[in-house]
Amino acid sequence: MQSRDFYFKLCDLLNSINNKYDKYAKRSGIVSNNLFWLFYALNDDKPHTQLDLSEHCSLPKTTVNTIIKELEKQGIVSMVKDNDKRKKLVSFTKEGKKYANNLLKDLFSKEDMIFNANKEELIALIEKLNKFNELLNILKN
Repeated sequence: MQSRDFYFKLCDLLNSINNKYDKYAKRSGIVSNNLFWLFYALNDDKPHTQLDLSEHCSLPKTTVNTIIKELEKQGIVSMVKDNDKRKKLVSFTKEGKKYANNLLKDLFSKEDMIFNANKEELIALIEKLNKFNELLNILKN
């Protein structure tokens, strides 16, 4: 395999994976892929800053801010001041957590099934992708 073939195949696979999640989200009633990834990220029961969410979900800060403000109006998330008064922490409200769990429970069940049947290979995959990600730091220069 040549370098170009490798990177083309890698991008093709990453896009295919993202498309599978996007289609799943739409079938589940989550009309925005951005909203889906924010729900997914917030579902770890930890508060996040909007900047954390922006970086984690690879979304522009303005997009995250717009979505979070709308979710706050709907009572799905709350924002509270962090120790750093310039930042607010975003987390699900009790009702928001129920709503997100309802949307994501089938997905998590399917992900668990895949993971449990392929645990060693998937852990090795993450380790290799982490190494590859570190190697790609050369692109920062």
